[in-house]
Amino acid sequence: MNLPKVSIVTVTFNAAPLLPKTIESVLSQDYENLEYIIIDGGSTDDSISIIKKFEDKIDYWHSKPDKGIYDAMNKSLNHVKGDYVNFMNAGDYFKSPSTIKKVFSLLKDSPDLIYGDHEVIYDSFIKIKKAKSPDLLWKGMVFSHQSLFVKTQILKEKLFDLNTPIIADFKFIFECWVEGRSFHNSQKMIACYSAGGLSEVKNLKTKRLTWKVVRSKLKSCKVDFYYIRLICVTTLVEFTKWVLPARLFESMMKAKNRIK
Repeated sequence: MNLPKVSIVTVTFNAAPLLPKTIESVLSQDYENLEYIIIDGGSTDDSISIIKKFEDKIDYWHSKPDKGIYDAMNKSLNHVKGDYVNFMNAGDYFKSPSTIKKVFSLLKDSPDLIYGDHEVIYDSFIKIKKAKSPDLLWKGMVFSHQSLFVKTQILKEKLFDLNTPIIADFKFIFECWVEGRSFHNSQKMIACYSAGGLSEVKNLKTKRLTWKVVRSKLKSCKVDFYYIRLICVTTLVEFTKWVLPARLFESMMKAKNRIK
């Protein structure tokens, strides 16, 4: 089996301090059949000068205004030539230079979506997130979009829904599962990213939107009960985070997640 061409897309906007690590992570991959694309949203900081330093190793880039991260991700597909796409946006990076090779070298078929584990980087600890079965997607994300490779044709057919803020990536993945697309867990640690992303900052809104997306396809008391309970727990956690000193709250999270 010939190894598929993999396109890595970095979407960025005024994220100059974060860009070098992401770019270097992608360019350090030892997977030969690789394409790299950067979509900048019209940055006014030093992003463009940073991109130009690596220009000879980037297959395509542009800097134009867009309507946000999901619009930029959709626009990138006009330039993608790979069989699979991974979105490794500014600040995100691969676990190691051999990550992509480890994921694709052992494939025996061509699943629609290939995914794996990821790490969330906090100020003083790292949270390891093991990928779960897509059968649990009705409960929310079971892996991160940074640890996902999707067949390009599926992305071009469906695109990300710009009318679903914050969780358009979840909606895309969940609908792929509902449609019966094939998923493959690589069992590999794929991506790392810093805590504090949009879906995490707007935690309660994320939960409500996820419930709405799931309920549009799966109407059941089981789903409703799960999300009502989840939103109640999340509200309590957010309140605790608000009233406790940051260091104490972080210590609680360490204990909760059994992170040494």
